[in-house]
Amino acid sequence: EVERAVWQVREALGQLRQRRLRAIQAEVRAAPRIAEAMVDDLAELKDWFCATDASGRGRLTHQETRALLSDIGIRVRTAQQFQATKELLRRLDDGTGHINFVGFLEFLDDVRRCIRSDWRRLLRRAFDGLDAGRRGFASLQDC
Repeated sequence: EVERAVWQVREALGQLRQRRLRAIQAEVRAAPRIAEAMVDDLAELKDWFCATDASGRGRLTHQETRALLSDIGIRVRTAQQFQATKELLRRLDDGTGHINFVGFLEFLDDVRRCIRSDWRRLLRRAFDGLDAGRRGFASLQDC
């Protein structure tokens, strides 16, 4: 009897999760490329977004957005990255100083690309420093 009740609860929770994920996917249909890239994280990102949304209106201020970025583990470390995030927020702003969930996903995608680009530049510089002979590879002797 208890096992059956547990099974029913699990089944109901699974159905609720599926409905919620479909609702989130419907919300982000306007940005299909981004939704597809983040499909595994959509529910968790939506939870973080809602938890950060102090007004409960489905929009974040620029300050809330930067705080959320930090909360999910994305650190803006350089002045260039900080300036880029400010420009991205201004571009995605709905005209009221806020961005909605889809705007946040677009912002997150752009920030991730900027950070990856910065890392590529840093790695390239480090490699170039090791590749003294400019041969296109580094040997143990170069290190």
